[in-house]
Formats: sequence, structure tokens, C-alpha cells
Amino acid sequence: MAEDGTILKTETFDAAKGFNYWTYNLSVNQNAEKLELKPAANSTVYLPQGKYRIQIGDSKTSFEVK
Repeated sequence: MAEDGTILKTETFDAAKGFNYWTYNLSVNQNAEKLELKPAANSTVYLPQGKYRIQIGDSKTSFEVK
């Protein structure tokens, strides 16, 4: 999620009771056109530098792409 609350990536995965992990390559699958983000050479749109928030269920944390 961008600083302004724009959702940039939505993904669903199955989680079992216990420890689960998910690998995220900083790609965007929503609202890239709205934010005028351009695809990389591999046709994938990645997050530009900035501060973002990730939310899984009710848990939220922030991170920064430098």
C-alpha cells in the first residue's frame, strides 16, 4: 500500500497453523497506471523508492524502498 493508501499489490495464499512465509519481489499488480509506474525490461512493474505499508489480515507494518 502506498503512503496515500493506494493498494498496489493483492495476493492470496494458503496458510497453515504455525510458521508461514511468503516471498515478495516488490512488484505491483494494481494501480500502476494511476501512479504512472512503468514496467521494467522484464515487463514487471516494481515499486519505486518510497515508504510503503504491508497488511496481512489485521497485522500491518511499514517498510522503505531505498
